[in-house]
Amino acid sequence: MTLAERVLYHQIHPAKLLIDWTAGLVAAGLLWQHHLASALVVGLLPPVCASAILISDYFEPALQHYRTSAFGRYVARHMTRGMQGLRLVGLVLIWWGSWHQRLAVAALGVIVVLAAWARGLW
Repeated sequence: MTLAERVLYHQIHPAKLLIDWTAGLVAAGLLWQHHLASALVVGLLPPVCASAILISDYFEPALQHYRTSAFGRYVARHMTRGMQGLRLVGLVLIWWGSWHQRLAVAALGVIVVLAAWARGLW
């Protein structure tokens, strides 16, 4: 499995999804309270560490399973770099809306992230 494949398929590992969503939402709560440093540590450090661990050679056998799964085939087809960028835009909207206490903007960010994940469905 190439590095590019590991980078793609690690995104659908359940632990990675849980860490990303939890860290993102906890960081949003901290940003709402204007705790910038804590929000950046919580929002960035766990997802980066989880990615580094999952992309390592040690987890390649686990990622092989995801590559051959239905979700893995979906991601291979629809999770382009553009959709990954759109997910990042959504996270920025969530965090920007939280910092400025604009619930509608933060909710829009959640919708953008979900829409990027659901690209293949529409």
